[in-house]
Amino acid sequence: MLNPIAFRNLRYDPDRDLAPIIINFIRSGKLRAIAAGSANRIAVLPDLPTAAEQGLTGYESSTWFGFFAPAATPRAVIERLHAAIARIMQMPDVRDKFEPQGYAPVALNPKEAAARILSDREKWSRLMRAAGMEPQSL
Repeated sequence: MLNPIAFRNLRYDPDRDLAPIIINFIRSGKLRAIAAGSANRIAVLPDLPTAAEQGLTGYESSTWFGFFAPAATPRAVIERLHAAIARIMQMPDVRDKFEPQGYAPVALNPKEAAARILSDREKWSRLMRAAGMEPQSL
């Protein structure tokens, strides 16, 4: 269990992802990584074990990005958008941009994405409650 005190004054800037910066520090030897927070090893750091491989079972935390559409968007449009995004995520030039930064381009289908959102919301809500954090407006 993480110490709730560590989270009391934590401010998160959602516009700033530190993964590419951290990877550069790891590669240069200025930072020693002990585990990847993702469920799978990171392609750009293949020798870095996951937290689960290091014995911290049940831990998974990774950055992800998604495409969203208004709730009333017709199903056919959503399916067309998903097919196009899935194709784009598999393009070698797209993968060549994402993977060196530590990202694994994937395209979850709408049901998978909804399940991920709900799962993440529950996981992070539990952690915040355990740390005594209260919702704040921005």
